Amino acid sequence: NFPPAKFVQGGLAQESMVGSGCILSAATVRNSVLSSNVYIEEGATVEGSVIMPGVRIGRGAVVRKAILDKNVVVNDGEIIGVDLERDRQRFSVSSGGVVAIGKGVWI
Repeated sequence: NFPPAKFVQGGLAQESMVGSGCILSAATVRNSVLSSNVYIEEGATVEGSVIMPGVRIGRGAVVRKAILDKNVVVNDGEIIGVDLERDRQRFSVSSGGVVAIGKGVWI
């Protein structure tokens, strides 16, 4: 079991579900589902996404219309779901433009 979610330094979640053990540190989450034990660092933005347990999203990163499986690590400043052509070279992208990233991937 994890402790309740924490919103620190102005962390914000709008129209989203945030699981236990999540920490949003000056990050913004919109229209998304965060499973347990997700850490989103300062300045990061997550929109329209499903984030599975144990994911870490670095400072200033952007994640849009994506499904991140367990234990994915998104490095500082990484951008996912904005440039779909670039994303297709690295990940699976559905015909609807949803980016899927498998378990344990470091980006």
